[in-house]
Amino acid sequence: MDPQNWVLFIVTILDILIGLIILSGNYKKETNISYFFLVLFTAAWTLGIAFFRVSETREALFFWNKFFIITAGFIASFFLHFSLIYHESKSNLSNLFRVLIHYPNFFFILAVIFFPDFFIKDILKQDWGNESLLGWGYPYYGLYFMVFYLWGFFILFKKYKLENSPKGRKHLLFILIGPSISIFFGSLFNLIFILLGNYKYIWLGPYASFIMLLFVAYGIIRYRLLDIKLVLRKSFVYSASVLTVVWLGVGLEMVLELFFSGFTTGILVLIIGVSVFTKVRDFFY
Repeated sequence: MDPQNWVLFIVTILDILIGLIILSGNYKKETNISYFFLVLFTAAWTLGIAFFRVSETREALFFWNKFFIITAGFIASFFLHFSLIYHESKSNLSNLFRVLIHYPNFFFILAVIFFPDFFIKDILKQDWGNESLLGWGYPYYGLYFMVFYLWGFFILFKKYKLENSPKGRKHLLFILIGPSISIFFGSLFNLIFILLGNYKYIWLGPYASFIMLLFVAYGIIRYRLLDIKLVLRKSFVYSASVLTVVWLGVGLEMVLELFFSGFTTGILVLIIGVSVFTKVRDFFY
């Protein structure tokens, strides 16, 4: 396999691990939950690009292409959601507004179902890899992504400017710079370049998520945003848990493929993996 694809799979795992660590700090806090989903959809987006690059059949290519486009839409909405509630003593968001933040993504999902060429018109195999020809709806999706991303960025920037506490400003600085750089490069290579007709560098966007990981890691060491011993312990627990579930999933997939189609098998393995993850995690604690 291409080394670039191996790195994409590794980045996917790292994204999931850091999301689980943050969530486990307080899984009932809305800030942690929204940040977890931001990281989770970043991981799903990265995974989708990796599978799009290695897929051979047209069915698989179209599925993974639409998959990573849809998941990127949730990155934008959860970035906005996180920006609105971060550093607030109490969230003032109504339940209706929480739903409306993510509503455009469901509109795009329905558009893909009823208009198959909404995002992707065709996929060509080039010497350098797979290339998609954009459908008529992709520019509208691009506009949505940029509006939500910039909205969230300016909310965080405003909070940073208004914060008087040095410690609070340090926290906001890392939350502002880390994910923002990651999302910026992701939108550059996986949105702007694509709109300009260049699909060759879509694998570069997910690499930028490493920047987010580095900023968070530096924040842990330099400003003690989290207890380092707790982080190290949870890193081991979740690393071991994820690797165990992945290996079990691979074995289960080989068995289920004897009885079901590839898509059905993938869904079943995902459901079972999510169901047993908590028990596997508790085993390593």
